[in-house]
Amino acid sequence: MAITANDIKKLVDKANELSKSLGMRSPEYQDALNELLDKHFQIKKSDDWAPSTGSGKSDAENKASYEDISRLIARMRDTNRGPLKAGWVTFVCTILLLVVLVPLYCYLHRSQEPRAAGLQISDATIVTILETAQRLGDLLAATPPPQTQAEAANTGGELPEPAKAGVDFAALKSLGDDLQKALENGNVLARLSYRTLALWGESKATILNQKPAAAETFEQFRKALGPELEGLRSRYFWMEIPGRWFEIAWWAEFGTLVGVLFYLAMCLGKGVFRPEEVSMILTEIAVAPIVACVVFFLLNYTGIATFNTGESSVVATIGFAFILGFAIRRTVGLLDVIKNKLLPEPTSPTPGTPII
Repeated sequence: MAITANDIKKLVDKANELSKSLGMRSPEYQDALNELLDKHFQIKKSDDWAPSTGSGKSDAENKASYEDISRLIARMRDTNRGPLKAGWVTFVCTILLLVVLVPLYCYLHRSQEPRAAGLQISDATIVTILETAQRLGDLLAATPPPQTQAEAANTGGELPEPAKAGVDFAALKSLGDDLQKALENGNVLARLSYRTLALWGESKATILNQKPAAAETFEQFRKALGPELEGLRSRYFWMEIPGRWFEIAWWAEFGTLVGVLFYLAMCLGKGVFRPEEVSMILTEIAVAPIVACVVFFLLNYTGIATFNTGESSVVATIGFAFILGFAIRRTVGLLDVIKNKLLPEPTSPTPGTPII
């Protein structure tokens, strides 16, 4: 089969990619490749390759140039055996680390099972809590806002239909007491976060004072309560809100290891690996858990996104942590964005302006 200029271009691209993996010897082989291109195609470097380059050459000339570049690639591969060996060692070590960490993660969860069994609440209790909260929320939503009643009283106007019948504070108080008892069943209240408890206390206070409670506050309480009940019910995740950070750290590490394995497999599949990347890979593996947690801390603060471990589904939180680890280099780039937002580059003072 005849060799075309396109075949030669693909071989040149392969030689370019391979030469970049040779570290200190990369310039040597790049110069050798440029000499071959100058000899056969009268171009100084591969970047000068144009669609018309190589056209009009005879089959013999194309074959000669193809063989010369192939021999250069063979020499580079011989030189690249050391880096490839380092790449395979890194690949195997990463797999072994993942194989060790997954059972360790499972063991830590297994060791928590006796404590988790004491913390877990029954499905019936969860249903009772959610049902009572729904009924209380519906009743609060049907209650007219206090400013509407005040305006109607001052102007002598007509109240909305719910207000005509009066606010059923007795029903509100009864449902509030039922929800309190349901939350105390299984000691759920003791394991809720401070913010959730504060929202419940605020809602309960307005009911006890016989003032129409703000439905928005109670809805915030329900929104915060759902993920916490989910965490208390799930045996395969740490039960309490502080334990969510361990989950984030573990799954960010798993994501990083999987991402590193994909990257190494791609490099080794192409026969290209640069040993100087080992230090960066080890750094990524070491810092991924800390970086992921810091990103969670700062996302809300900077206003880039709203993602709170106490108000998000356990599964969604862990999935997001895995993605942060899988794309660890982009995650570090996100930290740069946050850094620039919090600590922008100082502007140079105008000449002659005193520095305070």
